[in-house]
Amino acid sequence: MDVDEAIGIHLQEEIIMEILIRLRVRLFLRFKCVSKRWMKLISEPYFTKKHLEYNRNSQKILISQCLVLIEVFDYHVRDYKQQILLLWNPSTRESIVLPHPEFPPWPYCTWGLGYDSTRDDYKILKIDEKSGSEILGLKSGSWKVTDKHPTAIHPILTHTDSLVFVHGAFHWIGLFLAGKFLVISFSISDEMYGEISLPEQIYYPGRSNKRGASSLGEMLCAYSRHKSHTE
Repeated sequence: MDVDEAIGIHLQEEIIMEILIRLRVRLFLRFKCVSKRWMKLISEPYFTKKHLEYNRNSQKILISQCLVLIEVFDYHVRDYKQQILLLWNPSTRESIVLPHPEFPPWPYCTWGLGYDSTRDDYKILKIDEKSGSEILGLKSGSWKVTDKHPTAIHPILTHTDSLVFVHGAFHWIGLFLAGKFLVISFSISDEMYGEISLPEQIYYPGRSNKRGASSLGEMLCAYSRHKSHTE
């Protein structure tokens, strides 16, 4: 292969990539079958980053937030090792079976998925009200118990669907033993905890029967729901 031919192939792949990154994710399954070259191109992390960068700048309408972690189990099975934990991409319909955490999930348990840009790795954080927190890096494929958890703070997970991930950190609502609510954060890169104060209308107990954290674009949001009582 001479230099001109090699340059031609390189330019052709760049053109193909510029076309593919403008397409919807669910079409990639079909295009992976075109050729081995296309399958390799679409499967590369660099292509995924280019696709995310392009679509981040395009106009989007948020319909709903889809859970990416699915826990499949039978309530009659006592051994949680027989449960299956899946990470599923609803767009490409691809899934992988995840290893079991060191500690079994309790009823009030929630999960979060985030991207660690410093290590180019996706990580999953599991928290529950009994065993604390564990984190899994998809590259390592193993769970690790997180240290330096804030003391005297109890996670509020009863109404939590999934952990909020914004600006490189997971977020959820916690309760001080002193009786005030706040937002707990966990940085995905350095794996350190943090605390964020809430407005007075939210952090005092008794004024709301439900509190939670959410995201709006790239902003962290906290909310509370008040129930009026009528006689």
